[in-house]
Parts: sequence; structure tokens; C-alpha cells
Amino acid sequence: MGVPSEVKAEASFTQTGSEDSISIIFGYDDRRMATLYSSFRTNGGIGCDLLCENGNLFFTRARDMSQRLTVALNGKEDIEYSLLPDGMGYQFEAAEVMNCLDDGKLQSEVVPHSFSLDLMNTLDRIRKEAGIIFPGKD
Repeated sequence: MGVPSEVKAEASFTQTGSEDSISIIFGYDDRRMATLYSSFRTNGGIGCDLLCENGNLFFTRARDMSQRLTVALNGKEDIEYSLLPDGMGYQFEAAEVMNCLDDGKLQSEVVPHSFSLDLMNTLDRIRKEAGIIFPGKD
């Protein structure tokens, strides 16, 4: 969806000052929105719901790392896909780094440096909005 034009975030904190739950709303110039929620205090499951005009996609992951995708198109029977991956996904990142090094590239064409910078800036905006401060960070 790209870099959000607006970020709203609210966090709750433990007695030690670390955040244990966070809710985030991203706003985009074309009026699209995305909401995210993460918590160590609840067992809400691991997943992602994409709610769209013509149907929805529901991604879930169980504790054994098995994954399920449910495709629910309006007016059609749901289709389910299951996958038990070899790892947590970092094997693909490691393979891409090795390919770039082997080819003498300074950055990946799959995930360029600009994506990493955009992600870091968005994470900084979330932390600032939610009042999350890492010790030793100015």
C-alpha cells in the first residue's frame, strides 16, 4: 500500500515502561486505510485480514507455523489454502542477500534500499505517535 500519509497509534505500557499492546491506523491520500494491532497481553491469534470491495482474504498462522489462506469472494464459496513452510520467511531474505552478493549488486531489485528507508521512517512515526521511547535513543 506504500508509505502512509497519516499515522495514528496508541500503546499501553507495562510497569517497566515497555509497550505490551499497540493499535495503529494508517491513512493514505486516496482514502484507503489499514489497521494493525499487536499485543503480548492477549492471545488474539496471528494473522492478517484484507477486506476488499469484491471479497476478503484471511491469512492465519498457527503456533506450529502452519499457515492458512482463506479467499472469500462475494457470492462465491470460500477457497482455503494451507502451507507448512520450511521456516519463518527469513530464508528467502538470506537467499536474496546471497544472490545479490554473488551478482555484485549493492541492493536488491526485489526489495530496494528505498523500501528499507521508508519502513524505518514509518516505524519511527509509529513510535513517536504512540510515545514509545527506546533508552539511549536521542
